[in-house]
Amino acid sequence: MNTKRTTHRSLAAVLVVAVGLGASACTEDFTGINTNPNAPTDVGVQYLLPAGIVGGVTSLLGTGFDRGTASVWVQHYARLQYGSIDRYEIDGSFSDGLWATLYTGALVDFDAVVQKAAERGQANQEAVGRILRAWMFHNMVDLWGDIPYTEALGGLAAGNITPTYDDAQSIYSALLAELSAASSQIAPMDGLFPDVFRGTVGNPDLIYEGDMYKWQRFANSLRLRMAMRLMSASEASSAISAGVFQSRDDEAKLQWLGSPPNENPMAPAFIARPGDFRISAAMVDGLIAHNDPRLSIYADPARETGEFRGMPNGMSDSHGIEFEQVSRVGKWFLRPTTPSWIQSYAEVALLQAEAAVRGYAGGDARSLYEAGIRASMETYDISSDDIDAYLAQPMVAFASDMDTQLAQIAQQMWFALYDQGPEAWAYFRRADHPGLVAGPDNLNNGLIPVRLPYPQSEESVNNANLSAAQSAQGLGSEPWNNRLFWDPS
Repeated sequence: MNTKRTTHRSLAAVLVVAVGLGASACTEDFTGINTNPNAPTDVGVQYLLPAGIVGGVTSLLGTGFDRGTASVWVQHYARLQYGSIDRYEIDGSFSDGLWATLYTGALVDFDAVVQKAAERGQANQEAVGRILRAWMFHNMVDLWGDIPYTEALGGLAAGNITPTYDDAQSIYSALLAELSAASSQIAPMDGLFPDVFRGTVGNPDLIYEGDMYKWQRFANSLRLRMAMRLMSASEASSAISAGVFQSRDDEAKLQWLGSPPNENPMAPAFIARPGDFRISAAMVDGLIAHNDPRLSIYADPARETGEFRGMPNGMSDSHGIEFEQVSRVGKWFLRPTTPSWIQSYAEVALLQAEAAVRGYAGGDARSLYEAGIRASMETYDISSDDIDAYLAQPMVAFASDMDTQLAQIAQQMWFALYDQGPEAWAYFRRADHPGLVAGPDNLNNGLIPVRLPYPQSEESVNNANLSAAQSAQGLGSEPWNNRLFWDPS
């Protein structure tokens, strides 16, 4: 029996029942007649955690922001038709949906996990909530810069619907401390949930199935990612010393079951609208130049010619390129069971390689660089012989000088983070490699956007605090061209 598949199905069923029961509950203040004794009045952590995981992954790594914007702007994908976002046509409502979804969805669930677990003395559950809440917030800082943080989640319950914006750098510092504290808080041998939950609702931990050692490594790996954003030697060294991912077994990912609604959201979207997206020409050309075996995984040959040809980014809708003249996204990514990666071992190994090159931490940079490439390729079952041959190529073999080493690491990170748009876009902004250029018909003066604009909704409901944040960051009429605090000029 496939235990993971069975437990996920039972959990999904319970979530549906719980939502139905909650919706049907009815209580009158003046009588107990209409009180449903079977309706839950308090949603437990065992329900909030999986709902938050699925919601967070779908919001950040699904078809809306990831496929629709981040993976396009980092030129993993390109628009074949309806290419306004690929041309950087940004209007006032551009961020409204994503902002609202992030602040009212999974983030609320994770915060509730933290509060409820703390009230009940469940240290491991509290730590997991803190880690996932930090993951969400660090992504949001990477998108907008200054955001509501300390006053963000009180809302109506606290009587504050106009939260102030915190300085982005101070949020990063707080999140690094939060992840460190959460990792230290974990007692691995205590597990995550009492055994009573298993077998009744399945294992609510859809990422690690209660393995707290892996939650610790994930917290430290996120710290490493953020430390390298900041170019902080002390934070990077501390994170690595605390224990980051050691292999692909440690990866933070959501393994989808493969049947609606528990399927990778990319799969039905690509299949339902096969004409909208193609793999980008930048990615295809880069893989070809490196003689990279991931090419046949990332892309399918163009059906008209049988050759790999990417779609140029930023073209007008009258570009004249026919549907079957350019390569579709590879079938591996169209499978409903394809996982969604929150953080991969390939990323962490390459971050460690960069830290070693920069002298932030120990370790053999070459071995870590090769481990990152190998982990990425092994994800797609590329053979050891093919990986060895790839690593031996002059263009790929680890160089002897620091500048070339850093460029090689950044190039391999761009390859490895394919289908992980938010992190790929963030790393590209920080590393400025590879040398991507805006498409020929772009509407942003040849500039690739480096942040999202604030949502129009904030102008309506929280304008004073929004204006203060915009002023503090020196944002003008085109905020998407103003680099974040960690993004070098």
